[in-house]
Amino acid sequence: ISDGNAIDLFESDSDTLDSKPGLFESLMEHIESSDLVIMRISGDTFLFKRYQEFIEKVESTDTSMLMVYTTPDRSVPYRYLFKGTDDEYDLLMAYANLGGYRNNINILRWALNRFDGCSFELDEPYRPPAQGVYYPGRESTDIDQSISELDRDRPCIGILMGQRKWNSGKLEPVDSLIREIESMGGSVLPIFMIYAENKATGSIGIRGIVDNHL
Repeated sequence: ISDGNAIDLFESDSDTLDSKPGLFESLMEHIESSDLVIMRISGDTFLFKRYQEFIEKVESTDTSMLMVYTTPDRSVPYRYLFKGTDDEYDLLMAYANLGGYRNNINILRWALNRFDGCSFELDEPYRPPAQGVYYPGRESTDIDQSISELDRDRPCIGILMGQRKWNSGKLEPVDSLIREIESMGGSVLPIFMIYAENKATGSIGIRGIVDNHL
């Protein structure tokens, strides 16, 4: 982001933290000295066996935390965990809900401004496509266009993946699967989506994709 600014990041998922007690204990030790914690929840908190212990630790410190549910309304009861203003909360939640590099880098810029005295300009939250078709090297994500271009003489295999996976850019496994299907004579329709309808992100949900496109 900037020369001379260091950011320490720790990333994990609940399965890893539940299966590696030493890693969880190390994380708990560092919460008090952390400036910002972000928890993304795509299912429910009961899937994280040590969730309550984690939350109680955050509550006992001055650390700010964002609880980011796939359905934004479910995040509202946890507003109290974030120590900043309502405007800051709304901005950071927009970045976090929309995701992707452009939004995530602005979360880091905000953190440097708030905790390290920097003065980075923050971009408006970038709204990437909530659903579409991914194909390696192709810019268009239009679902109907991709369907119209399918070879009807070849069996078509659909691939469904989360929009966050597509938005992360870490798509090597998907690329490999596409190549393997095509090498066996099939055509591929890899669709990314946010599974629930969400007006904030423009998601029509899996039902909307089936009803409107498939």
